[in-house]
Amino acid sequence: MRVRAALSLAALALLTACASPCDRIRDDLRQLNADTVRDPAMLTDGRYLTRFQDLTAQGIEHSCF
Repeated sequence: MRVRAALSLAALALLTACASPCDRIRDDLRQLNADTVRDPAMLTDGRYLTRFQDLTAQGIEHSCF
């Protein structure tokens, strides 16, 4: 059972590595928004803005936006 779980995680990691930079950035932005819904303090302590700026800069660098 553990071997099967490890293989599944390895396969998922390989698929994630194959994703385009823009797909990864969009996924990270989606996750950031979900994390902010779960932890609204991210808005006031600066974590959201810092991560949002970083992801937006990456998106611009890779011509995603």
